[in-house]
Amino acid sequence: MRRRWWIMGAGLIVVIVAAVILTVVLNRPENTAGPETSSTGAATTSKYGFPVSPIRVGEGGRELAPDGKTRIGYGPSCQEAAQAVLNYASFGYSTEKPNMDALTKTAPMIFATQDDVASRLYLITSLAEEAPAGAIQVNPAAPGLFKIVKCTEGDSAFIMSVTSSVDARPAVNQASMAMSFEEVRYVGGTWKSTEDAVSKAGVAAEFGQSVSQPASEGFVKITPEVINRLFTSDEGKPLSRDGWFEVSNAQ
Repeated sequence: MRRRWWIMGAGLIVVIVAAVILTVVLNRPENTAGPETSSTGAATTSKYGFPVSPIRVGEGGRELAPDGKTRIGYGPSCQEAAQAVLNYASFGYSTEKPNMDALTKTAPMIFATQDDVASRLYLITSLAEEAPAGAIQVNPAAPGLFKIVKCTEGDSAFIMSVTSSVDARPAVNQASMAMSFEEVRYVGGTWKSTEDAVSKAGVAAEFGQSVSQPASEGFVKITPEVINRLFTSDEGKPLSRDGWFEVSNAQ
């Protein structure tokens, strides 16, 4: 009899404990905090108000090109198209004397036609003869803004971006930050850049003001005022910022 009462008492204690635990769980406030930021440290929105993309300039692609700097080999998505445009922007510009053999091997991997390849290599050769190495620098990560204007996955894409450059040649002597408009086509299993003006003519793109200063002052410093000028037309009309993103390693 005593054993039976002991068993019943133990069972009652278990029921009471379970009820208390259930009450605590059901009345616990929900965690309304947002998800943690990624390991890149990028917030959802940048300090200048642009959504932050997972794209990082200088990364992505499947491998490194023979020039030892350019990432090549991209999938057919529109995001990969934007990644390719940003990574190709600084091709051929370096603080070192250009290795024309390596650049010649790399060019067909990032340009769509033979004319595009020949045109870019001619420009690089001409600049190398005209100015010392490092006279021209391009930084697509500053401020690292881009917009996919039009894109058909695995076919063609039109990408706008804002890029910083410094041209220290005496005849130019200018550092600038401005919007540019590029087309890439999916050729041979990757996105490649092209200078097809006829194709670009059918796509609408609005350009803001460029910001410049003497080359001796280095890259244009990014400020709210500079961003506002980039998104203001020459006529003073504010341009829409819809669809613009900032890379997660923007400088």
